Amino acid sequence: MIGCLAVVGCDDGGLVDLNRDDLALANMRQGIHRETVALGKNGVLRYTLAVPFLPSGKKVPLVMALHQGGRIAPYVSEGYLRGQVEPALHDLHAIIVAPDIPAPSWIDPLSEEVILEFIDQVLKLTRTWPVDPDRIVLTGYSAGGIGTWYLTNRHPDVFSAGIPVAADPIVGDRRGADAVPLYIVHGASDEVFDVSEVAQAVEELQARGVAVRFVIAEDLSHNQTASYAKPMRGAVQWLEEEIWTPRQAAKR
Repeated sequence: MIGCLAVVGCDDGGLVDLNRDDLALANMRQGIHRETVALGKNGVLRYTLAVPFLPSGKKVPLVMALHQGGRIAPYVSEGYLRGQVEPALHDLHAIIVAPDIPAPSWIDPLSEEVILEFIDQVLKLTRTWPVDPDRIVLTGYSAGGIGTWYLTNRHPDVFSAGIPVAADPIVGDRRGADAVPLYIVHGASDEVFDVSEVAQAVEELQARGVAVRFVIAEDLSHNQTASYAKPMRGAVQWLEEEIWTPRQAAKR
């Protein structure tokens, strides 16, 4: 598994027995699909999958997208993916996975392990999931944005960037160039999570030397889910020109 991190149990009895065969059978044709993967004693994980055109022999980014809270119906992730994430990040030409929340919150240990185990398993399925391990992004909206703050702090060796949207910030212990870069999007009129608290978190992160881009959507309140796609689009250029390209150049 990826570094045997945090709650992940490696071979000593973790929380999740995620069925790799189910992932190998996922529909990887271009388009948006509903999929499931067995989680052993934890039942089944439903997820919505957006697949771009996959050029032969090339690896593409992977985006893990965490939906908002509220009433959880089967494939609640689909509306979030279609309305916000795919339109915002379409030009990234990434495989996008939007799971239905597997636990009461995205910062629950079960949710954490499901996300990490999902990534770990698809990285082993190179024939069917051509994912670039150096271009894995976590994004989320509202409750999913809180999960994005939380998990990018805990797992800097997994995620190359985080895009929390309309979420209460979690600064954590991240510091310097080793921290996951963040592209933070927040509505100026957010009535649930005050933009001033996010701005304060951004100032703290910048003082610690963390790479942060802060985008304030002047005309948006909290629940305008699909409208956040527009201010999120800038993350594509930010990732390609400021995050991934410099890292690739440094490896040469």
